[in-house]
Amino acid sequence: MKATRTVEIKMQSGVVILDIEVTRELREEIAYADGYNIPMGKKVHESMKITILHNGKKVDDTNWMPAVIRTVEKKSYPATAYAILGGKVILTEGNYNLVTEAINAATAEVENAITADTEYADVKASEIAKKAIGEANLRAAEAHYTEQLKNGLCPKCGTYCYGDCTA
Repeated sequence: MKATRTVEIKMQSGVVILDIEVTRELREEIAYADGYNIPMGKKVHESMKITILHNGKKVDDTNWMPAVIRTVEKKSYPATAYAILGGKVILTEGNYNLVTEAINAATAEVENAITADTEYADVKASEIAKKAIGEANLRAAEAHYTEQLKNGLCPKCGTYCYGDCTA
């Protein structure tokens, strides 16, 4: 599923048009291993592409949300600068809000359209289950390591040296 939005921003140097495209689809994941193509099952692929046009000419593409300029960096930008998009477009706070609203609307449209698909729901549920299993395994490994430290495992060398590694 693909959703697009267009945001037009009037600036001193001309008109900047942002074409926002949000895509979410199921793709067959393939692992390429020494000439063998191993099917890994379907995975959810999510992407966003923002094409930046200035006075009708393509300036840049970016796959990232606009980044709010940190206080430390404010000195090197104009006083009205609030965020930067793609390393080339400086946005005021109002323009930043317009762009993020368009991105959020496109993302919501894609989410609403694709959640009706039962295959997507099955794949997403299996991804969530795998993530939960991974987090449980991580917590179990951390608990095991903590128990080993209590039993005398040296955190420096990873053995039961009882301090001989620093002697």
